Amino acid sequence: AKSNVEFLQGFNLRLKGRLPEAEKHFRASYELSPGNISAGRELSSICLSRGNVDDAERFAREAYNHASGNPYVTDILVSVLCHKRGKSSLNDTEIADMLDRLRHVDSQGGHSFYLTRAAELQYLWGDNKEALSLVEEAIRKTPNIFEPHRIRAQALIRAARMHEAQSEIDLMKDMVLGNSGPDRRTNHRAYLVTLAKYLAETNRFQDAKDIYNTNGLFSPEERTQGISEIERIEGFAARPRH
Repeated sequence: AKSNVEFLQGFNLRLKGRLPEAEKHFRASYELSPGNISAGRELSSICLSRGNVDDAERFAREAYNHASGNPYVTDILVSVLCHKRGKSSLNDTEIADMLDRLRHVDSQGGHSFYLTRAAELQYLWGDNKEALSLVEEAIRKTPNIFEPHRIRAQALIRAARMHEAQSEIDLMKDMVLGNSGPDRRTNHRAYLVTLAKYLAETNRFQDAKDIYNTNGLFSPEERTQGISEIERIEGFAARPRH
């Protein structure tokens, strides 16, 4: 019962985008109910969003060991491994096997797990054009899912297609702040991180920094790290061009 209470508190905070607080409650829930698949998946997703890939893998693997046939669990584990293993992810047999499982789920209709994670893999370590092709197909299949739009916005920023990136970010804003839809505030933080990257890459550095002052969404350490990354981009932009 205590585990369930902690889980519900964590879930409510995650829906508001308040990941640092949500993580504390999910961890308490998990400690009271070790191996809980739902809490493990939530913790893995939050840890990945906050840059703690070691814990993200631990929680995802524990959930996967109990529910390897669950596509949502496989999905988060693939994402974690792609971030953790670097460029070797492109030729990783474990990742390839899991992507094949997700491809089978997609083939049954109504899902875009494979397309989304294959796009993320290409965006992170491979061909950005291929990432855009894959994620745009994912959006055609599941237009109301937030994650493909996030990846597309990031890939468009990398390709310096800023007008299209702005349109994608506007769409993400509507998904996060609108009155309906399955994602809503759940992805508020992910939207803001993407927006900050866009603002920094378009030389609106102070606006980008101000995003990290949003109450409750970023820890002091995350705020410092986010602003440091913006300042790195700002410093690069200030260098004289020859």
